[in-house]
Amino acid sequence: MNRSQEILDLFEAASCPLSSMAYGGLPSGGGYSDYTEYEVGARIMAEALHCVLGSLERAMSTGSKDFLAAFEYGERQHIEEEIEIIENTLSNYSHPKYIERLFQGNPHEKESVESIKNTSYKLGKITKDLSKKLDKDMDKAVYGLAYETYRTAYELARQMLESIKDWPDSTTNAFKSTLLKVRVKTMRYRFNDLIKVVQK
Repeated sequence: MNRSQEILDLFEAASCPLSSMAYGGLPSGGGYSDYTEYEVGARIMAEALHCVLGSLERAMSTGSKDFLAAFEYGERQHIEEEIEIIENTLSNYSHPKYIERLFQGNPHEKESVESIKNTSYKLGKITKDLSKKLDKDMDKAVYGLAYETYRTAYELARQMLESIKDWPDSTTNAFKSTLLKVRVKTMRYRFNDLIKVVQK
């Protein structure tokens, strides 16, 4: 059995979000709104995570014969671009101006805080549940990238929620979180692991 067929068989045998739900069940943009630029930052990152899962799903759905080609010449580049968006968003939105624009006299301040609170709670619950449903028997490299994508989305939601928990007395910036940065770096490592597997 060739490597492509082995990956596909393990994938199809798994009863998990990647095989049964579009984009792995992750909502577009994480469900975040656009009341403030700070919230838009979360939406951009969540949308990129949503797209990574969609690319994994599409590469696997092509069948064993075309999996390597679909990943190497199509979805690999797309995933690379989405991870770069995630990394750039984490860097750009860590600037103090984004949290300042949210909490210094913004007319949509209250709406944005409520939106962040509700959306982050829902996204955190969804991603935690979905990550647990991934089949651990699927190919290790595919599982690794999918799992870290869910975990990054979960950490984004958790840090966004944490950032407004003491509002209006004080606030923090989710994009400066060390834990979120670690998740993004780990996601990049898992992507590199998958590249090594398909190139064997």
